[in-house]
Parts: sequence; C-alpha cells; structure tokens
Amino acid sequence: MSRNRTSLLALSGAALSAALLVTGCSLSDGPTKKAERTYTVRGKVTVIDAQTLGGDIRVRPLAEGADKVQVTERYEYSGPKPSPEHSLRDGKFVVKKADCGSSHRCTVHLTVLAPPSVAVELKTAGGDIVVERTSGSVDAETSGGDIRVEDSASRSVRAVTRGGDVTAAFTAVPDAVDGRTQGGDITVRVPKGDYTVDASTAGGNRKVTVPSTAGAPHRIKVHTQGGNVSVTR
Repeated sequence: MSRNRTSLLALSGAALSAALLVTGCSLSDGPTKKAERTYTVRGKVTVIDAQTLGGDIRVRPLAEGADKVQVTERYEYSGPKPSPEHSLRDGKFVVKKADCGSSHRCTVHLTVLAPPSVAVELKTAGGDIVVERTSGSVDAETSGGDIRVEDSASRSVRAVTRGGDVTAAFTAVPDAVDGRTQGGDITVRVPKGDYTVDASTAGGNRKVTVPSTAGAPHRIKVHTQGGNVSVTR
C-alpha cells in the first residue's frame, strides 16, 4: 500500500457486521484461503464507487452519531492474497477490483458502513447488490445476481441486472426509478405520490396498482424480459 493510501486508511482489527461492497476476480480452481481486514476512511465521503468481477455488494448506514466510512474486506483466494486499491479524492471513495492474475481465483467482499446521504455507484459481474436505508442516489448493476434497495429515501435509483431480480422499496417519494432485468422479477413499492409509470414484461405477469399520470414529476420505468413486474404502494 502506498504511503498516501496508508495515511488515508486507518486499519482496525474489529470485524463489521454490516454492508458488503465487493471487488474480486475468479478463474482457475484451487484451495480456498480466507482472510479479512477492517479500516476507517479518514476523510469526508460523499460518493462510493466500487466495481468487482464477482461478488456481493452491501451498503448500510453508520450508527447514529458516527460520520466516518468503515470498510471490511473479506478475501477468498487460491493464489496470492488480493490487495484492492483504494483512493479518496474530492469526496469520492473508490475501491478498484483486485487482480488475481490469470491462473488464480479470488473474491474480495467489502462491507461498508456509510452516512445515509452518500451516493453509491456499484457494479459486479456475478454477485448480489444490497443497499439499505440510504437517501443518496443509487446506481447498481450486476450481470448475474439480485439487486435489493431497501427502506430507501433515495430520489434516484437505477438497478440493472441480466440474471436476477430487482426489488426496490421506498420510504419517501422518489423522483426517478429505473429497473431492468433480462431473467428475473421486478418489484417496486412506493409511497403515495404523483407518478408516471412505465412497467412492462415480455414473459410474465404485470401488476401495477400505482396510478400513472402523464407529466407527473416522479417517474417509474421498469422492464423485465422473462419475469413478473409489480409496482405497488
């Protein structure tokens, strides 16, 4: 780890029972080794950006009164232990995917506790994404897992998966919800409000109980190729 990054991240031995931001890669088979580390990000974070080639991502809010982002990385690997790169610049905390090399298998799970207002940009090639009880914008994409946005006060949510389900439940009226999946179900639950609703499925059942008003200030657009779609209060 570089000197600058060492000063940015303060390591801790305590494991977190929290959210999962993941970065990793997987290729060949081999004995699986496990390790983990926990650290605190020394600086104000307004955006979290994390990408992974395979693994889950989970984000939860910090305990009341806490203001420093806390991260736990959990490693599963067959060769050298992965070492994801981190950076914090202008409020944006970035976790880059680890490089295992061409002959080893590895996955790095990142558990992140953050202020509820933090925006998140999350991408994984094979895992699930869960974002709980936040109010910042959510941009989540996975090619093989489910996406769940739970108890959200976010005004903007984009959730795209090729092979899983999308579930988004809101505690406040969102301005924009964009959900897409090729092979799973989409379920959206929103509070009472004025919405324009565009909900469609090419291969399942459609249930929409939220009235759609042309020109409404709040937009819901969801589509699934192979599953059911539901937009309810």
